[in-house]
Amino acid sequence: MIYQDPYVDRSIFDENMPKAGTAIEFDGILLTSNISGITNTSAAEDNPLDKYRGLGEFRWSSMAESNPELFPPENFFVPSKITNQVLSFERSGGSVLGFSSNSIMHISREFSGVSSYMKILPIHTGYGLVTQKAVQSVGPFTYYINDKGIKSVDAQARLDSLHVAD
Repeated sequence: MIYQDPYVDRSIFDENMPKAGTAIEFDGILLTSNISGITNTSAAEDNPLDKYRGLGEFRWSSMAESNPELFPPENFFVPSKITNQVLSFERSGGSVLGFSSNSIMHISREFSGVSSYMKILPIHTGYGLVTQKAVQSVGPFTYYINDKGIKSVDAQARLDSLHVAD
């Protein structure tokens, strides 16, 4: 999914905040993934988007409100493969990189007039993360370990191999 429709927040939020295995604050928004627990909007309403919940999704809090615990039902992204569930988020320049076991996702907030949306680009398929804690940012680069060795990614999503470590 390269483009998501511009989103204007409504005052409808999930009853429960997601219980995330990983989370990061990004531009006033709380990004969460590796979610466990209740995935439905609420018991009182039937939301057609609930059928996509819990399938490796990651979610973000309201872009219009300053409270990170407010999660609108529409603020989620389901990867094309369930195995691409984000295991770890890492800030890289003006964006966030979401690392899964098979790929990396480049996540940024885009503005279009008065509305904004999350731009999510799956990048570097086949160069995922070994484990949730095998990633660290140092300066403009994010270093991580995958099954092919130590790799680095910068804010423009350029992938490079690290051949020597001191």
